[in-house]
Amino acid sequence: MIKKIIIFINFIKDLVLARFDKNYTGSEKSYYVMRYLFKISNGKLLNFLGKIVKASSNPFLFNKSYKILNFIDKETVTKLKDELLKLNISTNEKYNQNQPIKFINKFENSEIDYEYYKKFNAVRLNFDNKDILSNKTISEFIINRNFSETIDKIVGAKTYLIATDAWITLPVPRVNDNYEEMTKHQETQMWHRDVDHLRDLKVFVYLNDVLDKQDGPFEIIEGTNCPDNFENKNYIDKIKFRISNNFTKKNYEDKIRSIYGKEGTTFLADTRAFHRGSVIINNRYRIVLMFYYSTHLFGKEKKIKLEKNFESYNLWKNQIRQNKYLSLFNI
Repeated sequence: MIKKIIIFINFIKDLVLARFDKNYTGSEKSYYVMRYLFKISNGKLLNFLGKIVKASSNPFLFNKSYKILNFIDKETVTKLKDELLKLNISTNEKYNQNQPIKFINKFENSEIDYEYYKKFNAVRLNFDNKDILSNKTISEFIINRNFSETIDKIVGAKTYLIATDAWITLPVPRVNDNYEEMTKHQETQMWHRDVDHLRDLKVFVYLNDVLDKQDGPFEIIEGTNCPDNFENKNYIDKIKFRISNNFTKKNYEDKIRSIYGKEGTTFLADTRAFHRGSVIINNRYRIVLMFYYSTHLFGKEKKIKLEKNFESYNLWKNQIRQNKYLSLFNI
Protein backbone atom coordinates (compact mmCIF):
# COMPACT_ATOMS: atom_id res chain seq x y z
CA MET A 1 0.00 0.00 0.00
CA ILE A 2 2.80 2.41 0.93
CA LYS A 3 4.54 1.63 -2.35
CA LYS A 4 1.38 2.54 -4.31
CA ILE A 5 1.04 5.81 -2.41
CA ILE A 6 4.64 6.73 -3.23
CA ILE A 7 4.07 5.93 -6.92
CA PHE A 8 0.97 8.15 -6.97
CA ILE A 9 2.78 11.01 -5.18
CA ASN A 10 5.58 10.81 -7.75
CA PHE A 11 2.93 10.82 -10.48
CA ILE A 12 1.55 14.10 -9.11
CA LYS A 13 5.08 15.54 -9.01
CA ASP A 14 5.61 14.52 -12.64
CA LEU A 15 2.35 16.25 -13.60
CA VAL A 16 3.51 19.46 -11.93
CA LEU A 17 6.81 19.35 -13.79
CA ALA A 18 4.98 18.58 -17.04
CA ARG A 19 2.75 21.63 -16.52
CA PHE A 20 5.79 23.89 -16.91
CA ASP A 21 7.67 21.87 -19.51
CA LYS A 22 5.87 20.44 -22.57
CA ASN A 23 8.94 18.30 -23.29
CA TYR A 24 8.82 16.57 -19.91
CA THR A 25 7.96 12.90 -20.31
CA GLY A 26 7.71 11.79 -16.69
CA SER A 27 8.87 8.48 -15.25
CA GLU A 28 8.01 5.05 -16.61
CA LYS A 29 5.84 4.38 -13.54
CA SER A 30 3.92 7.61 -14.17
CA TYR A 31 3.29 6.41 -17.72
CA TYR A 32 1.66 3.25 -16.35
CA VAL A 33 -0.38 5.26 -13.85
CA MET A 34 -1.66 7.34 -16.78
CA ARG A 35 -2.70 4.16 -18.61
CA TYR A 36 -4.42 2.86 -15.47
CA LEU A 37 -6.36 6.10 -15.08
CA PHE A 38 -7.43 5.82 -18.68
CA LYS A 39 -8.69 2.29 -18.10
CA ILE A 40 -10.76 3.00 -15.00
CA SER A 41 -12.34 6.14 -16.49
CA ASN A 42 -12.52 5.08 -20.15
CA GLY A 43 -10.39 8.06 -21.06
CA LYS A 44 -12.25 10.81 -19.22
CA LEU A 45 -9.50 11.33 -16.66
CA LEU A 46 -6.92 11.89 -19.39
CA ASN A 47 -8.88 14.92 -20.57
CA PHE A 48 -8.61 16.22 -17.00
CA LEU A 49 -4.85 15.53 -16.93
CA GLY A 50 -4.54 17.47 -20.15
CA LYS A 51 -6.01 20.52 -18.43
CA ILE A 52 -3.58 20.13 -15.53
CA VAL A 53 -0.52 20.18 -17.81
CA LYS A 54 -2.01 22.94 -19.99
CA ALA A 55 -2.35 20.65 -23.02
CA SER A 56 -6.10 20.36 -23.19
CA SER A 57 -7.69 19.09 -26.40
CA ASN A 58 -11.23 18.04 -27.20
CA PRO A 59 -11.54 14.67 -29.00
CA PHE A 60 -15.10 15.56 -30.04
CA LEU A 61 -13.65 18.11 -32.47
CA PHE A 62 -12.21 15.15 -34.39
CA ASN A 63 -14.99 12.65 -33.81
CA LYS A 64 -14.59 11.09 -37.25
CA SER A 65 -11.25 9.75 -35.91
CA TYR A 66 -9.44 9.96 -39.26
CA LYS A 67 -8.92 12.33 -42.19
CA ILE A 68 -7.37 11.83 -45.63
CA LEU A 69 -4.58 14.37 -46.19
CA ASN A 70 -2.87 15.67 -49.32
CA PHE A 71 -1.51 13.00 -51.64
CA ILE A 72 2.27 12.58 -51.94
CA ASP A 73 3.61 12.44 -55.48
CA LYS A 74 5.08 9.26 -56.99
CA GLU A 75 8.63 10.65 -57.31
CA THR A 76 8.76 11.49 -53.60
CA VAL A 77 7.27 8.13 -52.61
CA THR A 78 9.88 6.31 -54.71
CA LYS A 79 12.70 8.25 -53.04
CA LEU A 80 11.35 7.53 -49.55
CA LYS A 81 10.91 3.83 -50.29
CA ASP A 82 14.37 3.55 -51.83
CA GLU A 83 15.96 5.19 -48.79
CA LEU A 84 14.07 3.00 -46.33
CA LEU A 85 15.16 -0.16 -48.09
CA LYS A 86 18.79 0.84 -47.55
CA LEU A 87 18.29 0.72 -43.77
CA ASN A 88 18.64 -2.17 -41.33
CA ILE A 89 15.54 -4.22 -40.77
CA SER A 90 14.38 -6.58 -38.02
CA THR A 91 11.56 -9.04 -37.40
CA ASN A 92 8.65 -9.35 -35.00
CA GLU A 93 9.76 -8.46 -31.47
CA LYS A 94 7.73 -11.19 -29.78
CA TYR A 95 9.01 -14.16 -31.74
CA ASN A 96 12.50 -13.13 -32.73
CA GLN A 97 13.49 -10.63 -30.02
CA ASN A 98 13.79 -7.94 -32.71
CA GLN A 99 16.95 -9.53 -34.10
CA PRO A 100 18.26 -8.39 -37.50
CA ILE A 101 17.21 -10.57 -40.38
CA LYS A 102 18.33 -10.71 -43.99
CA PHE A 103 15.88 -8.80 -46.17
CA ILE A 104 15.22 -10.81 -49.32
CA ASN A 105 13.31 -8.84 -51.92
CA LYS A 106 13.13 -7.78 -55.53
CA PHE A 107 11.16 -4.60 -55.26
CA GLU A 108 11.76 -3.58 -58.84
CA ASN A 109 9.42 -6.47 -59.74
CA SER A 110 7.28 -6.16 -56.60
CA GLU A 111 8.46 -9.61 -55.55
CA ILE A 112 9.44 -10.88 -52.12
CA ASP A 113 10.53 -14.35 -51.03
CA TYR A 114 7.48 -14.84 -48.79
CA GLU A 115 8.33 -18.45 -47.97
CA TYR A 116 11.64 -17.29 -46.47
CA TYR A 117 9.86 -15.01 -43.99
CA LYS A 118 7.22 -17.60 -43.10
CA LYS A 119 10.03 -19.72 -41.62
CA PHE A 120 10.50 -16.99 -39.00
CA ASN A 121 6.79 -16.21 -38.54
CA ALA A 122 7.82 -12.75 -39.73
CA VAL A 123 4.69 -10.69 -40.28
CA ARG A 124 6.20 -7.28 -39.65
CA LEU A 125 9.67 -6.07 -40.64
CA ASN A 126 10.71 -3.03 -38.63
CA PHE A 127 12.94 -0.12 -39.52
CA ASP A 128 14.76 1.52 -36.63
CA ASN A 129 13.59 5.00 -35.60
CA LYS A 130 17.18 6.14 -35.22
CA ASP A 131 18.07 4.97 -38.73
CA ILE A 132 15.03 6.76 -40.15
CA LEU A 133 15.90 10.09 -38.55
CA SER A 134 19.58 9.85 -39.44
CA ASN A 135 18.68 9.50 -43.13
CA LYS A 136 19.00 12.86 -44.88
CA THR A 137 16.38 12.31 -47.60
CA ILE A 138 13.71 11.14 -45.16
CA SER A 139 14.57 13.93 -42.72
CA GLU A 140 14.21 16.54 -45.48
CA PHE A 141 10.78 15.13 -46.27
CA ILE A 142 9.68 15.34 -42.62
CA ILE A 143 10.90 18.92 -42.27
CA ASN A 144 9.54 20.19 -45.58
CA ARG A 145 6.16 18.47 -45.34
CA ASN A 146 5.43 19.79 -41.80
CA PHE A 147 2.14 18.09 -40.99
CA SER A 148 1.85 19.96 -37.66
CA GLU A 149 -0.03 22.97 -38.96
CA THR A 150 -2.64 20.78 -40.65
CA ILE A 151 -3.08 18.59 -37.57
CA ASP A 152 -3.41 21.57 -35.23
CA LYS A 153 -6.34 22.91 -37.24
CA ILE A 154 -8.07 19.53 -37.32
CA VAL A 155 -7.81 18.72 -33.61
CA GLY A 156 -8.00 22.28 -32.26
CA ALA A 157 -4.76 22.14 -30.27
CA LYS A 158 -1.02 22.63 -30.73
CA THR A 159 0.78 19.35 -31.35
CA TYR A 160 4.36 18.10 -31.15
CA LEU A 161 6.13 15.72 -33.51
CA ILE A 162 7.48 13.13 -31.07
CA ALA A 163 8.49 10.05 -33.10
CA THR A 164 8.71 8.37 -36.48
CA ASP A 165 8.31 4.77 -37.51
CA ALA A 166 8.26 2.63 -40.65
CA TRP A 167 7.64 -1.02 -41.35
CA ILE A 168 6.77 -3.63 -43.95
CA THR A 169 3.78 -5.88 -43.30
CA LEU A 170 3.88 -9.39 -44.80
CA PRO A 171 1.18 -12.09 -45.10
CA VAL A 172 0.29 -14.09 -42.00
CA PRO A 173 2.09 -17.49 -41.97
CA ARG A 174 -1.14 -19.47 -41.72
CA VAL A 175 -4.64 -18.43 -42.80
CA ASN A 176 -7.70 -19.63 -40.87
CA ASP A 177 -11.13 -18.46 -39.73
CA ASN A 178 -9.95 -17.32 -36.30
CA TYR A 179 -8.77 -13.71 -36.67
CA GLU A 180 -7.13 -13.57 -33.23
CA GLU A 181 -5.19 -16.74 -34.05
CA MET A 182 -3.88 -15.15 -37.25
CA THR A 183 -2.74 -12.04 -35.37
CA LYS A 184 -0.76 -13.81 -32.66
CA HIS A 185 2.47 -13.00 -34.50
CA GLN A 186 1.73 -9.27 -34.68
CA GLU A 187 -0.51 -7.70 -32.04
CA THR A 188 -1.03 -4.40 -33.85
CA GLN A 189 -3.22 -6.38 -36.27
CA MET A 190 -5.73 -6.81 -33.44
CA TRP A 191 -8.27 -4.09 -32.70
CA HIS A 192 -6.71 -1.85 -30.04
CA ARG A 193 -6.32 1.68 -28.70
CA ASP A 194 -3.07 3.63 -28.27
CA VAL A 195 -2.64 5.15 -24.82
CA ASP A 196 0.98 6.27 -24.84
CA HIS A 197 0.32 10.01 -24.33
CA LEU A 198 -2.47 12.39 -23.45
CA ARG A 199 -3.36 12.39 -27.15
CA ASP A 200 -2.20 9.88 -29.76
CA LEU A 201 -2.26 11.27 -33.31
CA LYS A 202 -0.50 9.56 -36.21
CA VAL A 203 0.08 10.40 -39.85
CA PHE A 204 0.43 7.35 -42.09
CA VAL A 205 1.87 7.31 -45.60
CA TYR A 206 1.30 4.31 -47.85
CA LEU A 207 4.49 3.69 -49.83
CA ASN A 208 2.83 1.09 -52.03
CA ASP A 209 -0.70 0.51 -53.30
CA VAL A 210 -3.31 -0.65 -50.79
CA LEU A 211 -6.30 -1.18 -53.04
CA ASP A 212 -8.39 -3.99 -51.56
CA LYS A 213 -8.97 -6.09 -48.45
CA GLN A 214 -6.21 -8.55 -49.32
CA ASP A 215 -3.63 -5.70 -49.18
CA GLY A 216 -4.26 -5.36 -45.43
CA PRO A 217 -5.57 -1.77 -45.16
CA PHE A 218 -5.42 0.35 -42.01
CA GLU A 219 -8.84 0.23 -40.34
CA ILE A 220 -10.37 2.42 -37.66
CA ILE A 221 -13.70 2.53 -35.81
CA GLU A 222 -15.11 5.97 -36.35
CA GLY A 223 -15.90 7.97 -33.22
CA THR A 224 -14.29 5.64 -30.67
CA ASN A 225 -11.57 8.19 -29.88
CA CYS A 226 -14.23 10.06 -27.86
CA PRO A 227 -15.09 9.05 -24.27
CA ASP A 228 -18.13 6.79 -24.37
CA ASN A 229 -19.84 4.04 -22.42
CA PHE A 230 -17.50 1.27 -23.50
CA GLU A 231 -17.34 -1.35 -20.77
CA ASN A 232 -13.85 -2.38 -19.58
CA LYS A 233 -15.09 -5.96 -19.33
CA ASN A 234 -15.19 -6.09 -23.15
CA TYR A 235 -11.41 -5.84 -23.46
CA ILE A 236 -9.83 -9.23 -24.14
CA ASP A 237 -6.57 -7.64 -22.95
CA LYS A 238 -7.11 -4.85 -20.42
CA ILE A 239 -3.42 -3.96 -20.27
CA LYS A 240 -2.96 -3.44 -24.01
CA PHE A 241 -6.57 -2.32 -24.64
CA ARG A 242 -7.42 -5.06 -27.17
CA ILE A 243 -10.92 -6.07 -28.23
CA SER A 244 -11.87 -9.13 -30.25
CA ASN A 245 -12.71 -9.16 -33.92
CA ASN A 246 -16.09 -10.82 -33.23
CA PHE A 247 -17.02 -8.17 -30.64
CA THR A 248 -16.07 -5.43 -33.10
CA LYS A 249 -18.16 -6.84 -35.93
CA LYS A 250 -21.14 -7.29 -33.61
CA ASN A 251 -21.05 -3.82 -32.06
CA TYR A 252 -19.29 -1.50 -34.51
CA GLU A 253 -19.71 -2.98 -37.98
CA ASP A 254 -21.37 0.15 -39.40
CA LYS A 255 -18.56 2.36 -38.04
CA ILE A 256 -15.54 0.44 -39.34
CA ARG A 257 -13.65 2.44 -41.96
CA SER A 258 -11.00 0.80 -44.17
CA ILE A 259 -8.52 3.18 -45.77
CA TYR A 260 -7.52 2.27 -49.32
CA GLY A 261 -5.39 4.16 -51.78
CA LYS A 262 -2.54 4.15 -54.23
CA GLU A 263 1.05 4.73 -53.09
CA GLY A 264 1.31 8.25 -51.69
CA THR A 265 -2.04 8.07 -49.89
CA THR A 266 -1.62 9.96 -46.62
CA PHE A 267 -4.01 10.17 -43.67
CA LEU A 268 -4.26 11.30 -40.07
CA ALA A 269 -5.71 8.99 -37.42
CA ASP A 270 -6.54 9.58 -33.78
CA THR A 271 -5.32 6.20 -32.61
CA ARG A 272 -7.06 6.54 -29.26
CA ALA A 273 -9.89 5.16 -31.39
CA PHE A 274 -9.95 1.39 -31.90
CA HIS A 275 -7.86 0.61 -34.97
CA ARG A 276 -5.67 -2.03 -36.58
CA GLY A 277 -3.50 -2.78 -39.56
CA SER A 278 -5.54 -5.66 -40.95
CA VAL A 279 -3.92 -8.95 -41.91
CA ILE A 280 -2.57 -9.69 -45.37
CA ILE A 281 -3.58 -13.17 -46.45
CA ASN A 282 -2.05 -13.51 -49.92
CA ASN A 283 1.45 -12.92 -51.24
CA ARG A 284 1.37 -9.14 -50.94
CA TYR A 285 3.08 -6.60 -48.73
CA ARG A 286 2.43 -3.13 -47.33
CA ILE A 287 5.07 -0.45 -46.61
CA VAL A 288 4.10 2.35 -44.24
CA LEU A 289 5.91 5.46 -43.03
CA MET A 290 4.40 6.94 -39.87
CA PHE A 291 4.76 10.19 -37.87
CA TYR A 292 3.61 10.40 -34.26
CA TYR A 293 2.15 13.61 -32.78
CA SER A 294 0.78 14.52 -29.38
CA THR A 295 -0.31 17.61 -27.46
CA HIS A 296 2.31 16.94 -24.78
CA LEU A 297 5.33 14.68 -24.26
CA PHE A 298 3.98 13.33 -20.95
CA GLY A 299 3.76 9.56 -21.27
CA LYS A 300 6.00 7.01 -22.96
CA GLU A 301 9.59 8.07 -23.69
CA LYS A 302 10.22 8.02 -27.44
CA LYS A 303 13.01 10.57 -27.94
CA ILE A 304 16.41 9.52 -29.25
CA LYS A 305 19.84 11.11 -29.07
CA LEU A 306 20.75 13.37 -31.99
CA GLU A 307 24.23 12.16 -32.89
CA LYS A 308 26.87 14.05 -34.86
CA ASN A 309 27.46 11.10 -37.18
CA PHE A 310 23.91 11.40 -38.55
CA GLU A 311 24.03 12.52 -42.18
CA SER A 312 20.98 14.62 -41.22
CA TYR A 313 22.65 16.15 -38.13
CA ASN A 314 22.93 19.74 -39.42
CA LEU A 315 19.42 19.62 -40.85
CA TRP A 316 17.96 18.71 -37.48
CA LYS A 317 20.14 21.12 -35.51
CA ASN A 318 18.90 24.00 -37.65
CA GLN A 319 15.31 22.82 -37.44
CA ILE A 320 15.41 22.48 -33.66
CA ARG A 321 16.47 26.12 -33.35
CA GLN A 322 13.48 27.21 -35.42
CA ASN A 323 10.76 24.81 -34.28
CA LYS A 324 9.83 24.54 -30.61
CA TYR A 325 7.14 21.97 -31.44
CA LEU A 326 9.66 19.41 -32.59
CA SER A 327 10.43 16.89 -29.82
CA LEU A 328 12.16 13.98 -31.51
CA PHE A 329 15.52 14.22 -29.78
CA ASN A 330 17.17 14.31 -26.40
CA ILE A 331 19.36 17.42 -26.65
